[in-house]
Amino acid sequence: MIVLFARYWQYYRRRRKEGEELSYSVTRYWRKQLGSSSFDSLTPPPHTKQSDHCQDHQKVSSQFSLIKNSFSWPESADQGMYDRKNNGISTSPTTLSLSSSSSSCNGITPTISPPSLTFSLRYDPSTSIVYVRIISAQDITSSCRKIKSSTILMLDSYVRVELLPERIQKLKTRIIKKSAQPIYDEMLQFNNVKGDEQSLLFTVSSYDRFTRDEVLGEVLFPLDTNILNSEIMNNEIIFRKDIMPRYKQLSEQELGEILVSLSYQSSDSTITVIVLKATNLPKIGTSRLINPYFKIYMLYKDQRIVKKRSIIKRSTYNPVFNECFTFSIPSNDIKNIRFELIVFDFDRHMKHEPIGKCDIGGGQRQYDEKKLVNEKHWNDMCHQSAKQIASWYRLNPVY
Repeated sequence: MIVLFARYWQYYRRRRKEGEELSYSVTRYWRKQLGSSSFDSLTPPPHTKQSDHCQDHQKVSSQFSLIKNSFSWPESADQGMYDRKNNGISTSPTTLSLSSSSSSCNGITPTISPPSLTFSLRYDPSTSIVYVRIISAQDITSSCRKIKSSTILMLDSYVRVELLPERIQKLKTRIIKKSAQPIYDEMLQFNNVKGDEQSLLFTVSSYDRFTRDEVLGEVLFPLDTNILNSEIMNNEIIFRKDIMPRYKQLSEQELGEILVSLSYQSSDSTITVIVLKATNLPKIGTSRLINPYFKIYMLYKDQRIVKKRSIIKRSTYNPVFNECFTFSIPSNDIKNIRFELIVFDFDRHMKHEPIGKCDIGGGQRQYDEKKLVNEKHWNDMCHQSAKQIASWYRLNPVY
Protein backbone atom coordinates (compact mmCIF):
# COMPACT_ATOMS: atom_id res chain seq x y z
CA MET A 1 0.00 0.00 0.00
CA ILE A 2 2.83 2.40 0.81
CA VAL A 3 4.44 1.78 -2.58
CA LEU A 4 1.14 2.33 -4.40
CA PHE A 5 0.48 5.53 -2.49
CA ALA A 6 3.99 6.81 -3.24
CA ARG A 7 3.58 6.12 -6.96
CA TYR A 8 0.17 7.81 -7.03
CA TRP A 9 1.58 10.84 -5.22
CA GLN A 10 4.44 11.12 -7.72
CA TYR A 11 1.98 10.86 -10.60
CA TYR A 12 -0.28 13.50 -9.03
CA ARG A 13 2.60 15.95 -8.49
CA ARG A 14 3.86 15.48 -12.05
CA ARG A 15 0.42 16.11 -13.57
CA ARG A 16 -0.07 19.13 -11.34
CA LYS A 17 3.27 20.58 -12.38
CA GLU A 18 2.50 20.00 -16.04
CA GLY A 19 -0.89 21.66 -15.74
CA GLU A 20 0.23 24.74 -13.79
CA GLU A 21 3.87 25.52 -14.48
CA LEU A 22 4.69 24.48 -18.03
CA SER A 23 3.78 26.70 -20.95
CA TYR A 24 2.87 23.65 -23.02
CA SER A 25 1.80 21.04 -20.55
CA VAL A 26 1.38 17.35 -21.38
CA THR A 27 3.35 17.97 -24.57
CA ARG A 28 4.37 14.62 -26.02
CA TYR A 29 5.25 15.82 -29.47
CA TRP A 30 8.29 17.47 -30.94
CA ARG A 31 7.75 21.22 -31.27
CA LYS A 32 9.77 23.39 -33.62
CA GLN A 33 11.34 26.64 -32.52
CA LEU A 34 8.92 29.42 -33.41
CA GLY A 35 6.29 26.69 -33.54
CA SER A 36 3.97 28.52 -31.14
CA SER A 37 3.67 32.11 -30.04
CA SER A 38 1.21 34.51 -28.48
CA PHE A 39 -0.53 37.38 -30.26
CA ASP A 40 -0.40 40.68 -28.42
CA SER A 41 -3.60 41.93 -30.07
CA LEU A 42 -5.85 39.81 -27.86
CA THR A 43 -6.60 40.05 -24.18
CA PRO A 44 -5.46 37.08 -22.08
CA PRO A 45 -8.15 34.89 -20.51
CA PRO A 46 -9.46 36.03 -17.11
CA HIS A 47 -7.92 33.07 -15.27
CA THR A 48 -4.38 33.83 -16.55
CA LYS A 49 -2.18 35.82 -14.22
CA GLN A 50 -0.95 39.08 -15.72
CA SER A 51 2.60 38.55 -14.52
CA ASP A 52 2.81 35.14 -16.19
CA HIS A 53 1.40 36.56 -19.39
CA CYS A 54 3.99 39.33 -19.44
CA GLN A 55 6.81 36.88 -18.86
CA ASP A 56 5.60 34.59 -21.64
CA HIS A 57 5.20 37.58 -23.94
CA GLN A 58 8.74 38.78 -23.30
CA LYS A 59 10.12 35.33 -24.10
CA VAL A 60 8.39 35.00 -27.45
CA SER A 61 8.20 38.63 -28.57
CA SER A 62 11.66 38.63 -30.16
CA GLN A 63 10.98 35.36 -31.97
CA PHE A 64 7.44 36.20 -32.98
CA SER A 65 8.50 39.55 -34.46
CA LEU A 66 10.36 37.60 -37.16
CA ILE A 67 7.15 35.94 -38.27
CA LYS A 68 5.10 39.15 -38.16
CA ASN A 69 7.69 41.24 -39.99
CA SER A 70 8.24 38.65 -42.71
CA PHE A 71 4.57 38.61 -43.68
CA SER A 72 3.30 42.02 -42.48
CA TRP A 73 0.00 40.58 -41.36
CA PRO A 74 -2.72 43.08 -40.46
CA GLU A 75 -3.35 43.51 -36.76
CA SER A 76 -7.10 43.97 -37.14
CA ALA A 77 -9.81 43.49 -39.74
CA ASP A 78 -9.47 42.80 -43.49
CA GLN A 79 -9.73 39.11 -42.75
CA GLY A 80 -12.46 37.06 -44.39
CA MET A 81 -14.59 34.61 -42.49
CA TYR A 82 -15.33 31.52 -44.52
CA ASP A 83 -18.55 29.70 -43.90
CA ARG A 84 -18.73 26.36 -45.72
CA LYS A 85 -21.68 24.83 -43.94
CA ASN A 86 -23.77 24.98 -47.12
CA ASN A 87 -20.82 24.30 -49.43
CA GLY A 88 -20.64 28.02 -50.15
CA ILE A 89 -17.98 30.63 -49.43
CA SER A 90 -18.72 34.03 -47.97
CA THR A 91 -15.98 36.56 -48.71
CA SER A 92 -17.46 39.45 -46.75
CA PRO A 93 -15.50 40.56 -43.67
CA THR A 94 -16.96 39.33 -40.44
CA THR A 95 -16.54 40.68 -36.96
CA LEU A 96 -15.33 37.95 -34.65
CA SER A 97 -15.95 38.11 -30.93
CA LEU A 98 -13.14 36.60 -28.89
CA SER A 99 -14.27 37.52 -25.42
CA SER A 100 -13.75 34.76 -22.92
CA SER A 101 -16.55 33.96 -20.51
CA SER A 102 -15.71 33.88 -16.84
CA SER A 103 -17.70 32.32 -14.04
CA SER A 104 -17.01 31.82 -10.38
CA CYS A 105 -18.85 28.52 -10.19
CA ASN A 106 -18.03 25.18 -11.76
CA GLY A 107 -21.39 24.75 -13.51
CA ILE A 108 -22.94 26.85 -16.27
CA THR A 109 -26.35 27.05 -17.87
CA PRO A 110 -26.91 24.25 -20.39
CA THR A 111 -26.58 25.30 -24.02
CA ILE A 112 -27.74 23.68 -27.23
CA SER A 113 -25.18 25.38 -29.46
CA PRO A 114 -22.86 22.89 -31.17
CA PRO A 115 -19.17 23.26 -30.30
CA SER A 116 -17.01 24.95 -32.92
CA LEU A 117 -13.39 25.89 -33.56
CA THR A 118 -12.11 29.17 -35.00
CA PHE A 119 -8.72 29.21 -36.71
CA SER A 120 -6.91 31.02 -39.50
CA LEU A 121 -4.49 29.93 -42.23
CA ARG A 122 -1.81 31.58 -44.29
CA TYR A 123 0.34 29.87 -46.91
CA ASP A 124 3.83 30.93 -48.00
CA PRO A 125 4.45 29.31 -51.42
CA SER A 126 8.14 30.25 -51.47
CA THR A 127 8.89 28.08 -48.43
CA SER A 128 5.88 25.69 -48.61
CA ILE A 129 4.95 26.61 -45.05
CA VAL A 130 1.41 26.84 -43.71
CA TYR A 131 0.91 29.02 -40.64
CA VAL A 132 -2.07 27.98 -38.55
CA ARG A 133 -3.38 30.34 -35.90
CA ILE A 134 -5.62 28.61 -33.36
CA ILE A 135 -7.85 31.48 -32.27
CA SER A 136 -10.60 30.14 -30.04
CA ALA A 137 -13.26 27.51 -29.48
CA GLN A 138 -16.91 27.89 -28.62
CA ASP A 139 -19.14 25.87 -26.27
CA ILE A 140 -16.42 23.52 -25.03
CA THR A 141 -18.26 22.01 -22.08
CA SER A 142 -19.11 18.61 -20.71
CA SER A 143 -22.04 18.55 -23.17
CA CYS A 144 -19.46 17.43 -25.75
CA ARG A 145 -19.52 14.10 -23.93
CA LYS A 146 -22.29 11.58 -24.32
CA ILE A 147 -22.72 11.08 -20.58
CA LYS A 148 -25.84 12.94 -19.49
CA SER A 149 -25.68 15.25 -16.50
CA SER A 150 -28.01 17.80 -14.93
CA THR A 151 -25.15 20.33 -14.75
CA ILE A 152 -22.91 21.20 -17.67
CA LEU A 153 -19.34 21.70 -16.47
CA MET A 154 -16.55 23.72 -18.02
CA LEU A 155 -13.43 21.81 -18.98
CA ASP A 156 -9.68 22.33 -19.24
CA SER A 157 -9.10 22.06 -22.98
CA TYR A 158 -6.38 22.24 -25.60
CA VAL A 159 -6.10 21.67 -29.35
CA ARG A 160 -3.72 19.29 -31.12
CA VAL A 161 -3.06 19.78 -34.85
CA GLU A 162 -1.63 17.11 -37.17
CA LEU A 163 -0.66 17.24 -40.83
CA LEU A 164 -2.15 14.23 -42.61
CA PRO A 165 -1.46 11.72 -44.03
CA GLU A 166 2.19 11.75 -42.90
CA ARG A 167 1.36 12.38 -39.21
CA ILE A 168 4.97 13.41 -38.59
CA GLN A 169 4.29 17.05 -37.72
CA LYS A 170 2.13 17.26 -34.59
CA LEU A 171 1.77 20.43 -32.54
CA LYS A 172 -0.53 21.48 -29.73
CA THR A 173 -1.66 24.59 -27.89
CA ARG A 174 -1.40 25.36 -24.22
CA ILE A 175 -4.17 24.34 -21.83
CA ILE A 176 -6.97 26.80 -21.14
CA LYS A 177 -8.58 26.05 -17.80
CA LYS A 178 -12.26 26.13 -16.86
CA SER A 179 -13.55 28.04 -19.87
CA ALA A 180 -16.48 27.29 -22.15
CA GLN A 181 -15.19 29.82 -24.69
CA PRO A 182 -11.40 29.27 -24.53
CA ILE A 183 -9.07 31.66 -26.37
CA TYR A 184 -5.91 29.81 -27.37
CA ASP A 185 -4.39 32.51 -29.61
CA GLU A 186 -1.38 30.50 -30.79
CA MET A 187 0.54 30.24 -34.03
CA LEU A 188 1.64 26.83 -35.33
CA GLN A 189 3.95 26.22 -38.28
CA PHE A 190 3.84 23.26 -40.68
CA ASN A 191 6.61 22.73 -43.24
CA ASN A 192 6.71 21.01 -46.64
CA VAL A 193 3.02 21.49 -47.36
CA LYS A 194 2.29 20.76 -51.02
CA GLY A 195 -1.47 20.31 -50.84
CA ASP A 196 -1.58 16.96 -52.65
CA GLU A 197 -4.15 14.99 -50.65
CA GLN A 198 -2.96 16.65 -47.46
CA SER A 199 -5.22 17.89 -44.68
CA LEU A 200 -5.09 19.35 -41.18
CA LEU A 201 -6.66 17.41 -38.33
CA PHE A 202 -7.68 19.52 -35.33
CA THR A 203 -8.35 17.44 -32.21
CA VAL A 204 -9.97 19.18 -29.24
CA SER A 205 -9.23 17.36 -25.99
CA SER A 206 -9.96 17.86 -22.31
CA TYR A 207 -7.12 17.76 -19.80
CA ASP A 208 -7.50 15.87 -16.53
CA ARG A 209 -4.81 16.01 -13.87
CA PHE A 210 -5.71 12.66 -12.36
CA THR A 211 -6.62 10.51 -15.37
CA ARG A 212 -5.94 10.30 -19.08
CA ASP A 213 -6.96 13.13 -21.38
CA GLU A 214 -10.20 12.69 -23.31
CA VAL A 215 -10.86 13.48 -26.97
CA LEU A 216 -13.93 15.72 -27.24
CA GLY A 217 -14.12 16.08 -31.01
CA GLU A 218 -12.32 16.65 -34.28
CA VAL A 219 -12.24 18.99 -37.27
CA LEU A 220 -10.79 17.74 -40.56
CA PHE A 221 -9.73 20.52 -42.96
CA PRO A 222 -8.50 19.42 -46.43
CA LEU A 223 -5.62 21.42 -47.91
CA ASP A 224 -6.45 21.07 -51.58
CA THR A 225 -4.51 22.85 -54.30
CA ASN A 226 -7.16 25.51 -54.86
CA ILE A 227 -7.01 26.70 -51.26
CA LEU A 228 -3.22 26.85 -51.18
CA ASN A 229 -2.94 28.63 -54.53
CA SER A 230 -5.63 31.27 -54.20
CA GLU A 231 -7.42 31.75 -50.91
CA ILE A 232 -4.72 31.84 -48.24
CA MET A 233 -1.63 32.76 -50.25
CA ASN A 234 -1.62 36.51 -49.62
CA ASN A 235 -4.05 36.95 -46.75
CA GLU A 236 -4.74 35.40 -43.41
CA ILE A 237 -8.18 33.84 -43.76
CA ILE A 238 -10.32 32.92 -40.75
CA PHE A 239 -12.36 29.73 -40.74
CA ARG A 240 -14.97 28.56 -38.29
CA LYS A 241 -15.84 24.87 -38.30
CA ASP A 242 -18.19 22.78 -36.20
CA ILE A 243 -16.47 20.24 -33.97
CA MET A 244 -17.69 16.70 -34.54
CA PRO A 245 -18.05 15.10 -31.08
CA ARG A 246 -16.63 11.63 -30.86
CA TYR A 247 -19.88 10.02 -29.70
CA LYS A 248 -21.68 11.43 -32.76
CA GLN A 249 -19.10 9.79 -35.00
CA LEU A 250 -20.06 6.46 -33.46
CA SER A 251 -23.81 7.14 -33.57
CA GLU A 252 -23.65 7.60 -37.34
CA GLN A 253 -22.06 4.19 -37.92
CA GLU A 254 -22.90 0.55 -37.46
CA LEU A 255 -21.01 -0.64 -34.38
CA GLY A 256 -20.40 -4.16 -35.63
CA GLU A 257 -21.06 -7.61 -34.17
CA ILE A 258 -19.29 -9.98 -31.82
CA LEU A 259 -19.38 -13.80 -31.73
CA VAL A 260 -19.83 -15.31 -28.25
CA SER A 261 -20.02 -18.96 -27.20
CA LEU A 262 -21.64 -20.04 -23.90
CA SER A 263 -21.52 -23.26 -21.90
CA TYR A 264 -23.32 -23.97 -18.63
CA GLN A 265 -22.03 -26.58 -16.17
CA SER A 266 -24.90 -27.29 -13.80
CA SER A 267 -22.85 -29.77 -11.77
CA ASP A 268 -20.33 -27.20 -10.53
CA SER A 269 -22.47 -24.04 -11.11
CA THR A 270 -20.21 -22.37 -13.66
CA ILE A 271 -20.68 -20.63 -16.99
CA THR A 272 -17.88 -20.61 -19.55
CA VAL A 273 -17.88 -17.63 -21.92
CA ILE A 274 -15.70 -17.78 -25.03
CA VAL A 275 -15.42 -14.55 -27.03
CA LEU A 276 -14.34 -15.68 -30.48
CA LYS A 277 -14.15 -12.60 -32.70
CA ALA A 278 -15.71 -9.29 -33.70
CA THR A 279 -16.46 -7.95 -37.17
CA ASN A 280 -17.08 -4.57 -38.79
CA LEU A 281 -16.11 -2.47 -35.79
CA PRO A 282 -16.61 1.26 -36.44
CA LYS A 283 -13.99 3.80 -37.41
CA ILE A 284 -13.00 6.15 -34.59
CA GLY A 285 -11.31 9.36 -35.63
CA THR A 286 -9.71 9.98 -38.99
CA SER A 287 -6.02 9.25 -38.60
CA ARG A 288 -5.58 5.72 -37.27
CA LEU A 289 -6.99 2.23 -36.96
CA ILE A 290 -8.54 1.16 -33.68
CA ASN A 291 -6.93 -1.10 -31.08
CA PRO A 292 -9.91 -3.06 -29.73
CA TYR A 293 -10.20 -5.01 -26.51
CA PHE A 294 -13.19 -5.88 -24.35
CA LYS A 295 -14.28 -6.10 -20.73
CA ILE A 296 -16.90 -8.59 -19.61
CA TYR A 297 -18.85 -8.18 -16.38
CA MET A 298 -20.98 -10.75 -14.60
CA LEU A 299 -24.02 -9.17 -12.94
CA TYR A 300 -25.96 -10.83 -10.16
CA LYS A 301 -29.31 -9.16 -9.46
CA ASP A 302 -28.14 -6.21 -11.59
CA GLN A 303 -24.97 -5.74 -9.51
CA ARG A 304 -21.53 -6.16 -11.07
CA ILE A 305 -19.63 -8.76 -9.07
CA VAL A 306 -16.91 -10.05 -11.45
CA LYS A 307 -14.91 -8.35 -14.20
CA LYS A 308 -12.63 -9.88 -16.84
CA ARG A 309 -10.55 -8.21 -19.53
CA SER A 310 -9.11 -9.39 -22.84
CA ILE A 311 -5.79 -8.67 -24.49
CA ILE A 312 -5.47 -5.79 -26.97
CA LYS A 313 -5.64 -6.43 -30.71
CA ARG A 314 -3.67 -3.84 -32.65
CA SER A 315 -4.88 -1.88 -35.68
CA THR A 316 -7.84 -3.93 -36.83
CA TYR A 317 -11.57 -3.61 -37.36
CA ASN A 318 -12.06 -7.39 -37.31
CA PRO A 319 -10.22 -8.70 -34.24
CA VAL A 320 -9.99 -12.41 -33.42
CA PHE A 321 -9.88 -12.89 -29.64
CA ASN A 322 -10.50 -16.59 -28.90
CA GLU A 323 -10.47 -15.92 -25.15
CA CYS A 324 -12.17 -18.11 -22.56
CA PHE A 325 -13.49 -17.04 -19.15
CA THR A 326 -15.16 -19.14 -16.45
CA PHE A 327 -17.59 -17.61 -13.95
CA SER A 328 -18.97 -19.20 -10.78
CA ILE A 329 -22.72 -18.76 -10.28
CA PRO A 330 -23.71 -17.68 -6.73
CA SER A 331 -26.04 -20.28 -5.20
CA ASN A 332 -26.56 -21.69 -8.71
CA ASP A 333 -29.11 -18.88 -9.22
CA ILE A 334 -28.80 -18.66 -12.98
CA LYS A 335 -32.08 -16.78 -13.39
CA ASN A 336 -30.57 -13.64 -11.84
CA ILE A 337 -27.34 -13.83 -13.83
CA ARG A 338 -26.49 -11.84 -16.92
CA PHE A 339 -23.32 -10.64 -18.61
CA GLU A 340 -22.34 -7.25 -19.95
CA LEU A 341 -19.66 -7.12 -22.65
CA ILE A 342 -18.16 -3.74 -23.61
CA VAL A 343 -15.67 -3.23 -26.46
CA PHE A 344 -13.10 -0.44 -26.01
CA ASP A 345 -10.51 1.28 -28.18
CA PHE A 346 -7.07 1.32 -26.54
CA ASP A 347 -4.97 4.49 -26.71
CA ARG A 348 -1.59 4.76 -25.03
CA HIS A 349 -1.97 8.45 -24.18
CA MET A 350 -5.68 9.29 -24.28
CA LYS A 351 -8.67 7.92 -22.42
CA HIS A 352 -9.91 4.56 -23.70
CA GLU A 353 -13.13 5.09 -25.61
CA PRO A 354 -16.04 2.62 -25.46
CA ILE A 355 -17.13 1.42 -28.89
CA GLY A 356 -20.23 -0.62 -28.11
CA LYS A 357 -21.75 -3.16 -25.76
CA CYS A 358 -24.06 -6.15 -25.66
CA ASP A 359 -26.02 -7.84 -22.90
CA ILE A 360 -26.05 -11.62 -22.52
CA GLY A 361 -28.63 -13.25 -20.31
CA GLY A 362 -32.28 -13.18 -19.28
CA GLY A 363 -32.39 -9.59 -18.02
CA GLN A 364 -31.34 -7.92 -21.26
CA ARG A 365 -32.05 -4.28 -21.96
CA GLN A 366 -34.70 -3.33 -24.46
CA TYR A 367 -32.39 -1.48 -26.86
CA ASP A 368 -31.01 -4.83 -28.08
CA GLU A 369 -32.58 -5.33 -31.53
CA LYS A 370 -31.71 -9.05 -31.45
CA LYS A 371 -33.34 -9.65 -28.11
CA LEU A 372 -35.34 -12.68 -29.23
CA VAL A 373 -32.31 -14.31 -30.86
CA ASN A 374 -30.12 -13.66 -27.83
CA GLU A 375 -32.76 -14.98 -25.42
CA LYS A 376 -32.90 -18.14 -27.50
CA HIS A 377 -29.12 -18.41 -27.20
CA TRP A 378 -29.34 -18.11 -23.42
CA ASN A 379 -32.19 -20.62 -23.15
CA ASP A 380 -30.35 -23.11 -25.35
CA MET A 381 -27.32 -22.83 -23.08
CA CYS A 382 -29.43 -23.46 -19.98
CA HIS A 383 -31.13 -26.55 -21.44
CA GLN A 384 -28.03 -28.08 -23.06
CA SER A 385 -25.62 -28.47 -20.21
CA ALA A 386 -21.86 -28.78 -20.88
CA LYS A 387 -22.28 -27.90 -24.55
CA GLN A 388 -20.72 -24.88 -26.24
CA ILE A 389 -23.34 -22.85 -28.15
CA ALA A 390 -22.26 -19.82 -30.21
CA SER A 391 -24.27 -16.83 -31.39
CA TRP A 392 -23.68 -13.38 -32.88
CA TYR A 393 -24.49 -10.31 -30.79
CA ARG A 394 -24.92 -6.86 -32.26
CA LEU A 395 -23.03 -4.08 -30.48
CA ASN A 396 -25.20 -1.24 -29.21
CA PRO A 397 -24.35 2.27 -27.96
CA VAL A 398 -22.83 2.28 -24.49
CA TYR A 399 -24.71 5.35 -23.24
